[in-house]
Amino acid sequence: MIPTLSGIISVISIPPAPIMSYVSTGVFQISNYNSTLVYETSLVTGTGTASFNSSTLRYTLSGVNSGFNVVAKYSVNSLPSDPGYMERKAYSYSCREVTYTEAYGCNCYLDASCGGCTSGPGQCAPGQSQSFGQCGCPGYMCWNYYNGVVCSTCYREVCCQTVCDVLIDEPGYTNSGTEWYKRS
Repeated sequence: MIPTLSGIISVISIPPAPIMSYVSTGVFQISNYNSTLVYETSLVTGTGTASFNSSTLRYTLSGVNSGFNVVAKYSVNSLPSDPGYMERKAYSYSCREVTYTEAYGCNCYLDASCGGCTSGPGQCAPGQSQSFGQCGCPGYMCWNYYNGVVCSTCYREVCCQTVCDVLIDEPGYTNSGTEWYKRS
């Protein structure tokens, strides 16, 4: 007769996988946290560290592009759970060349303008010449010759200014408003 061990069943127990939730920029929390378990992280992608704050029960990922697995164990040397996952990814933007308009002086000429009306001949200031019945004067008037350079304002397109302002979508990630993230 072979002896049996009645009432003794050896069961290997593994804790449930950590369920990660996103809190804020670079910060994650274990939704199903259990203080009797030991949690370990391992870098999966990118660079940086995952620091655990035992007061807030939250992980802070230092790398702006980093992902970590989180496993739960009953003790340091026991079998791990399936991993939970947390990842943050910085925004990236597409760039394009944009032409812009620039103002400059063009159509410049020497101004020869009306100097004003006079009541009679010989009353123009030095450097002005006398004329009759122009610039709206009913009689004598003066010309200001070469009073200065006058330029019109013209515009031209200038190439190019690089503008990077269209957010690149990251399929499989959620937009937090400050970065992309992924979790499980």
